[in-house]
Amino acid sequence: MLRLHVLGRLELCLQESSLDLLPNRKANELLGYLAVHHDHPCQRESVAQILWSDRDESAARACLRTELWRVRSWLESQDVDPDQLLIASKETLMLRTGGQLWLDLAEVERWLTPLARGGAQSLEPEQVAGIAPALRLFRGELLAGLSADWIFGARQQLQRLEILGLERMMVHYGEQHETQRAIRYGEALLERDPLLEQVYRELMLFDRSLGDRNSALRRYHDLESLLASELGVEPMPETKAIYRRLMDCPGDDATDAPTTDDVASTPNELTQARQSVLDAATAASQIVPESGEFDPRLRQILPQLLAVQRCLEEAAERMRVAIERIGEAGVER
Repeated sequence: MLRLHVLGRLELCLQESSLDLLPNRKANELLGYLAVHHDHPCQRESVAQILWSDRDESAARACLRTELWRVRSWLESQDVDPDQLLIASKETLMLRTGGQLWLDLAEVERWLTPLARGGAQSLEPEQVAGIAPALRLFRGELLAGLSADWIFGARQQLQRLEILGLERMMVHYGEQHETQRAIRYGEALLERDPLLEQVYRELMLFDRSLGDRNSALRRYHDLESLLASELGVEPMPETKAIYRRLMDCPGDDATDAPTTDDVASTPNELTQARQSVLDAATAASQIVPESGEFDPRLRQILPQLLAVQRCLEEAAERMRVAIERIGEAGVER
């Protein structure tokens, strides 16, 4: 059986031996694209336009035919029947998994995709047994080493799936009181996204349950420094409350309560904040043109755009908490 790995650098293995990569970058990109869309027919015209966006339609389709021939010839040279893997018609192409081909991405999607549809129910034992090895298949970002516009969106979607899987496993082992395992999954989550404040809270509580107060305090100070440097904000009240309990100092509620002046100035501050958010969203939307030739240099600003997105998501979470508290106090929205 041929084993195709796309989580990390593209790698093909036959009978546990790693095979040489395909002859050129575009052939590898074509195989990677079909792997990401495995078991679904892809329109040839769409594939050609996406992979050769700098060519006209006729030239793009010619390039596709050439690279498809290279992929098929390469499979034949490895004693693999290409017709067992590549299902081609006049209009469509499809990479078929199962039988002669095992694909790491297909295994990951098999176990992690249902988590996105199934809500937050407790995991069943068979799910835990499947999710754990699926998460170990992540060896790096999707198709590492390849750079193409279509890959960025696929990487983000897959990263969200990985984070969801790690989070559910952390919660599962926390519920089972297997705290050390829960901590390992939580720390893996923070390696993927260091700004997940709710994960810091869970880890602080896990440390506390183990009697490791110093580790819990260290996590809080790490979070505090990170939020200040990356977003210019402080930890959320829920996180501060855990910290105060760890310090054996519940805090003075009167100290944290808003004063009359604070409440009076809140509407103006919210109006200013709303305008700042709208300005940031408008600026981000204007960076990339809706039409016209894509400038590859724009990839350089992707980290900054993702940082802004995380900041807005964090702000949305804080707003949600504030609205819930107002509702609990009996104030109509």
